[in-house]
Amino acid sequence: ERPLLVVGVPASKRRYPEYIGWSNEPGHFSPSGERHADFLTQWVVPYIKEQFPRARLKGLIGASAGGVAALYTGWLYPKMFPAIACLSAGRHYFAELLDMFDGLPAPRLYLSCGNRGMDREFLEANKQFAAALRKRRPKELRCRWHQGEHIEEVWSRRIPDLLKFTLGKPS
Repeated sequence: ERPLLVVGVPASKRRYPEYIGWSNEPGHFSPSGERHADFLTQWVVPYIKEQFPRARLKGLIGASAGGVAALYTGWLYPKMFPAIACLSAGRHYFAELLDMFDGLPAPRLYLSCGNRGMDREFLEANKQFAAALRKRRPKELRCRWHQGEHIEEVWSRRIPDLLKFTLGKPS
């Protein structure tokens, strides 16, 4: 077994324009919309590979808006990020992502969403997104609908399952 390397990227005060600036949603489009994906693919990943040449990059994980950003970046760079985990992501971005990546294979994806608080608003969109993805025959899709809110404490309970998925071999 190899040791696990986890790289966390802190969110800036401008996280929405950086994470979701590619969206055509009124008020969301931003010229900085590609910055997050560019930062990960042009700076973070090369740095990790330089520092840890034997490391194998397995996936991209994000929660809330970070989950949408992970999905966008992972779908854009599937060889770099072979698995994606989205925790409590959603709303209207899923339909836009499906249109944007129409014709491209669906990624290996882990979706998780709770049923309380803000997550209650996202749950149905996550389920509809999963149904639309199944029609595209993704490499693998794991959905975990659970009790819980839109908070880090709840997301932390998903870590063992999503790491097994992200680090495991596609089924």
